[in-house]
Amino acid sequence: MKVPLLIIFWVGSCWSFPTVDEASKCDPTECLITNNCRCSSTSNPINNPDDPAPLLIAITVSESIVHTNYPNYIQPLFFNKTNPDGNPRGYTFYVNHEYTNYSWVQELYLAGYEIGVHSITKNSSQEYWRNAALEQLQAEFSGQKTILVNFAGIPEEDIVGARTPQLQIEGDVTIQAYIDSGITYDNSWPATSNNRVLPYTLDYASTQQCTVTEKCPVETHSGFWIAPITNIKGADGLECNSLATCNVEGTADEIAQWLLGEVESVRNQNRAPLVIRLDSYWFEQTKNSFEGFSKFLNEVTDVFFVSVQDVLEWIKNPVPVSQYTTPLHDDRYAECLPVNCYYPGEDDGGQRGYTFYVNHEYTDYSLVQDLYLRGYEIGVHSITKNTSQEYWRNAPLEDLQAEFGGQKTILETFAGIPEEDIVGARTPQLQIEEDVTIQAYIDSGITYDNSWPATSNNRVLPYTLDYASTQQCTVAEKCPTESHPGFWIAPITNILGADGQECNSLATCNVEGTADEIAQWLIGQVDIVRGHNRAPLVIRLDSYWFEQTENSFDGFSKFLDQVTDVFFVSVQDVLEWIKNPVPASQYATPVHDDRYAECLPASCHYQGEERYMVSCVPCPPNYPWI
Repeated sequence: MKVPLLIIFWVGSCWSFPTVDEASKCDPTECLITNNCRCSSTSNPINNPDDPAPLLIAITVSESIVHTNYPNYIQPLFFNKTNPDGNPRGYTFYVNHEYTNYSWVQELYLAGYEIGVHSITKNSSQEYWRNAALEQLQAEFSGQKTILVNFAGIPEEDIVGARTPQLQIEGDVTIQAYIDSGITYDNSWPATSNNRVLPYTLDYASTQQCTVTEKCPVETHSGFWIAPITNIKGADGLECNSLATCNVEGTADEIAQWLLGEVESVRNQNRAPLVIRLDSYWFEQTKNSFEGFSKFLNEVTDVFFVSVQDVLEWIKNPVPVSQYTTPLHDDRYAECLPVNCYYPGEDDGGQRGYTFYVNHEYTDYSLVQDLYLRGYEIGVHSITKNTSQEYWRNAPLEDLQAEFGGQKTILETFAGIPEEDIVGARTPQLQIEEDVTIQAYIDSGITYDNSWPATSNNRVLPYTLDYASTQQCTVAEKCPTESHPGFWIAPITNILGADGQECNSLATCNVEGTADEIAQWLIGQVDIVRGHNRAPLVIRLDSYWFEQTENSFDGFSKFLDQVTDVFFVSVQDVLEWIKNPVPASQYATPVHDDRYAECLPASCHYQGEERYMVSCVPCPPNYPWI
């Protein structure tokens, strides 16, 4: 059936008959701003070198407003800053629905910033936005507008702009969906840096090049505005439409100077409004980007930061810089009593799973057995847990075999855990000794390691060491380089702690605050993974975090209670999923309810020694050691 359909389309494409609605070339004498019409053009309405047009910059953010971007980036970067006329700066936030904190959206609105629409789902497929039916797009844009009205308390008449996800305009279908949703302008269409088109209406044919998407509007949509995104030049002089895709790296000063240079290029050309697309993940993936962007915002003091809506108001009533004042939006008022809404999603009601890597010293093996019988995974963490990093970096193979193989035997003997169920290990202080550690694991019957952290901007999924690893070697000095067929690496997932610094353990993230703040920080880390590649999130928890950080226990407990749309599983369960991957709709938490063992706990103390343990079998005559 597909072949005839394609042939029909091909035949139709051979004939160049325009549709009845195809827009004609713009006539400047007919298209007047007084009639809410403007031709697409690079011509600035103010062209006086002695009193030029104001240089307007619209910083735009198009993503959910969540616990990672709002307190860490949005508030410190944008709030309490003024333009040259002393009025507050303006910005535009195109908000999608998933995981958004609407109390913060309302705060942005009350601060005078523009709130626009970025769809409900923010579906990650470009094909979805390129080929969706009109009704789907109407539901995406109109639905999100209604949500913003209802949950953020923003007046409907103040929500007039939209950006489609991934900038994928579906030609005239998207524009019609906007119009049907009460949207009056689009901000999804990038203009090349050598052809800086100013905002215009779709009364007539656009002269703007169609670049990012496959289909751009060709029909007439009277009075509907296009506010082009401004391409800038990134690494190697290549054009980019988002700061995150410009691939510029360097010190904070170098990043700031790059951005100042892009402003200068506009200043020296047609002074078209500069619409910059900012994604918060740029700050997470590019070193010094936050500090550099902050320097840029502080140093560029002779321009006006405004919203996209403010840009359109200026283009409708253009005045030179000497007469321009930043629009004020200080008459807004609303009340918001924040309510956290959590809805069970992927959780299938199965018992949660966890992994415990156990070392020998002072362990109560009756409790270890209790954890195992509850369905949790028990792994190896050495016998001694020697506190010297040099020990683990330089130990002979025989010592590591004794550490890991010995602890596996101890778990089997004193906790009654079947040998075949002890398959994972984590080396103390995450100090892998290159291939020596891996060989010691293999010799000990261990089939996977969970000691190797993956950076937050390169979330590697579990893999085997049949071939060379692409994972960065960070904490350890030497990582495996040889082939170990069938041996698995389950990366620890780095998260972002205080000041956005990466950390591989909750105890080293240095996040402090109330229980609610700690819980929201952790929920935010989950949201980051959810918005990236959805790699399994392996979190390293040390109990001393609860002792050294106030409110950490209560905050972590709140996190576990509130994040109800994910699956908590063991590392072994993660590997079973990666070996047989299924979508969320088909996933069921593995059940480990067939375990049985008897334990008569015996406290074992040894005369003349400080060591002790609790065993499920009679105490051995001498303290177990290597």
